[in-house]
Amino acid sequence: MALAVIVQKKWTYTLYKDDQGMFVLSVLCGGASMYELNIPLSTGEAQSAMDDAGFLDGLVETIRAHPHDYAEKSIRI
Repeated sequence: MALAVIVQKKWTYTLYKDDQGMFVLSVLCGGASMYELNIPLSTGEAQSAMDDAGFLDGLVETIRAHPHDYAEKSIRI
């Protein structure tokens, strides 16, 4: 899977787009032990991310506050 970086906020998140058009949000989580959750975005979420820069910040904060809710959705990239 080839990934292109769409937008990045260092030490917080990276939004990727793969060669099939899927958007994946990689969120840095944790405290002393850091890890990433790589969440595929729905079409609506991807559109919101492209239209509103604040959307990603809000989604990332939600994921970081409740990482266990998103762990099952995380994919390997």
